[in-house]
Amino acid sequence: MLQAVVASSAFTIAYEAVPMQGRLWTDGGVVTNQPIRPAVRLGADVLFLVMVDPVHEGEHQPERTFLDVGLRALSILVAKNLAADLKLLGRVNRTCEIYAGDLRLRPEEVQLEFAEQSYKYVKAFTICPEIPLAVTQLVLGLSIPTLLIYHVNGTRIAWWLYGVDDWYGRVTLTFWALAPLVGLRQVALVVIAWIHGCIGLHFWLLLRPWYRRLATSLLLAAIL
Repeated sequence: MLQAVVASSAFTIAYEAVPMQGRLWTDGGVVTNQPIRPAVRLGADVLFLVMVDPVHEGEHQPERTFLDVGLRALSILVAKNLAADLKLLGRVNRTCEIYAGDLRLRPEEVQLEFAEQSYKYVKAFTICPEIPLAVTQLVLGLSIPTLLIYHVNGTRIAWWLYGVDDWYGRVTLTFWALAPLVGLRQVALVVIAWIHGCIGLHFWLLLRPWYRRLATSLLLAAIL
């Protein structure tokens, strides 16, 4: 399970692909951040497409480093895949609307069968920021598994492989007395994970009509 989690976070450029079950695994976001086709194949009725960039990008900053070039290339790839998936979804929905009109039904009540594959009308809602999210936020997300693996190795894996006692008192003593730099790293992990989680909650709560009224209060609560 741990190896699978690491593989799902192995973002290209930042991390190497993880060998597992005779194959190399990497972050699925390299292909698409919005897996529309798998969701449709699994029978989804409604899709919420949460973007990290505006649908229509304006002028972007010139690439100055290798990382900038890599991130820009991945952004173009993901945008192309998203456009192709949305185009396919639009065609399926229009076909459902045509057949539903002929049968005097709602599009949601029509199911199409093509080559042993079923398709039905899917409502897609796009949630995206007005301006692109800073690269810093991406770096925060990528740093979580790197920082977390130190803690997991020093506690659970050390106990599992070598029988090292990982009870709370020993861990606390290590953090704040024996190796304070390790404690600071753990504090950084908690802060980064908290900020990263708050960003995710922000985009999820954008679906709620009451969120914009309470956004400032919730931000203050998150900080406190």
